[in-house]
Amino acid sequence: DEDIYSLAISLAFHLCVRIGELLAIRKEDIAEDRIYICRSVRRNQSMKDDLTFDGINYTVERRIKGNQTEGFRFIPLTSEATDIIRKITKVNPDGEYLFMRNGKMLLGDTFNERLKKICNHLGIKYRSSHQIRFTTSTMLYEAGMDITHLSTLLGHSDTRTTFHYIRQQQADAKTFELMNHVLN
Repeated sequence: DEDIYSLAISLAFHLCVRIGELLAIRKEDIAEDRIYICRSVRRNQSMKDDLTFDGINYTVERRIKGNQTEGFRFIPLTSEATDIIRKITKVNPDGEYLFMRNGKMLLGDTFNERLKKICNHLGIKYRSSHQIRFTTSTMLYEAGMDITHLSTLLGHSDTRTTFHYIRQQQADAKTFELMNHVLN
């Protein structure tokens, strides 16, 4: 039996979305082969006159961080992502949002706490939910996805922002061969 956190983490790798976008997905946002990203969880906290802060509250808003035009977007669903969504709806059949536990939405902080526990259990270095976007972006780019398509997938209006997400690990054989050819 998979828990809702493990399923959320798995789906994050397939969608390449911000954590607030992932946690605000509703069943109605999902078509057979795509998902519509159209809302986000917002963390709100106000400063009082004595410079202390009120408690944190969360809202779900029909807006996206960053560029509003590019932020609202459709993301294709892989067959594995579709399978994960089926599992989620079995674990949370009646929730308003995909990722709910005991009638409450999962939050980015608890998502990252669970992610940290899983990384520790596996003996790997912890990477936050935002690092999932970096990792998946890099994998897609290195596999040949065009930068403009990747920008659209991420909800970026400028490819310079997308290039910030790409983390090339090492020069590959093709780069080495090209350098030898050009520089020798």
